[in-house]
Amino acid sequence: MEAQQDPTEQRTGRGRRLLRAIAAWAVPIVALVAAFLVGLNLLPPLLAALGLPRLLVPLLTAGLVLGAYVLVARRFERRTVPELDRRRAVPELLLGLAAGIVLCAVSVGILALLGVYRVVGTNPLEVLWPPLAAAVGAGVSEELFFRGVLFRKLQDRQGTWIALAVSAVLFGAAHLGNAGATVFGAL
Repeated sequence: MEAQQDPTEQRTGRGRRLLRAIAAWAVPIVALVAAFLVGLNLLPPLLAALGLPRLLVPLLTAGLVLGAYVLVARRFERRTVPELDRRRAVPELLLGLAAGIVLCAVSVGILALLGVYRVVGTNPLEVLWPPLAAAVGAGVSEELFFRGVLFRKLQDRQGTWIALAVSAVLFGAAHLGNAGATVFGAL
């Protein structure tokens, strides 16, 4: 004879599963957003008080977000973080930089051949550092949020194609507030 489970225990079990599912999404998202906001709001006055350049804010913010990601993965999700393997970091960074340079050069080259792009002057190299630091800070934070959390969790549950579609749509939508952004560009 099979023992029947008490309906109260069934509801409690479902409630716990629901709470675990919510926490599995909420904890990493809250941790990354909190680290990002701490970096953007608390680092500028701290760096100013220490006499350090504001240029460090996006880079240190990226470090805070990376730290939050690793902490959540190891402590809360109880998993290793192979996507941030230090042994692969330098080769993958160099490959990514090379691919980015080639893609930008090809794009600008095509625009130049079409007569849409032309050089009208130059600036000193120093003007490159602030936007580069901002791009690194934003890029690290966005990749960890959209790929490290959203894509990875959706892929585990729904498969690669759904994860790719949902994360791409949300990534595009998140950038609609950027200067010069259009719905076509977001798509």
